[in-house]
Amino acid sequence: MTMLTLISTGLGDEQGMSLRAFEAAKACDVLYAEQYTTLLAPLERFERLLGRPVQALERVDLEDRSARLVKQAASKDVGILVGGDALSATTHTALLLECKMAGVAARVIHGSSILTAIGEAGLSLYKFGETVTVPRWQPGYRPAGFYATVAKNRKAGLHTLILLDIGMTVREAATELLAIEKARKGRLFRERVVVLSRAGSLRQAILYDTLAQLADREDLSPPVALCLPGRLNAFEQEFLDTL
Repeated sequence: MTMLTLISTGLGDEQGMSLRAFEAAKACDVLYAEQYTTLLAPLERFERLLGRPVQALERVDLEDRSARLVKQAASKDVGILVGGDALSATTHTALLLECKMAGVAARVIHGSSILTAIGEAGLSLYKFGETVTVPRWQPGYRPAGFYATVAKNRKAGLHTLILLDIGMTVREAATELLAIEKARKGRLFRERVVVLSRAGSLRQAILYDTLAQLADREDLSPPVALCLPGRLNAFEQEFLDTL
């Protein structure tokens, strides 16, 4: 029986793949990779590792043309490489639902994710509220609705994982967040935050400082995630102080 397989590649680069993910990718008739939800290593590196071609998927292929992938999986084993864990993005969950409705088999090969890697900052994963994403501002497009979610989490004493748009730097994020703070007369991002840069790679960095200080550092290259801590217990505070 053929199927569609979402293959999580984990954190860092192609070496973040689990053995199960590697074997699943090798067994597929057709192998794709999507890079709009998170950065992957260059596809050539996956092709060398797997010994087979990997076709790039655009966002439109998964959101507007996903029926084509589902139809293909009805007669071939189709694999889609996804950075981190495949189910961290709702787009991929929607693809699973499409398969179920079409009677096409589907499965997920899970992998490491930023949703758990942030625990390396010493913050309890049980105390995280809703995750938000900071989109890159464009002319005429300056969304700030996520700020209310961060404020709600903070009021409840919960930590907030803040994902950044693809390729966004700490400096870019700081510029946007502090501009929102000024407009709303808030103080959430005047306090210290956690920054996790290049999670899972040999160049991973975790720091705890103010956005103003972190924005000036040139060693915090994407992919980057931020975390605004909520109410800290003694252990969490002690751990953060070591950063």
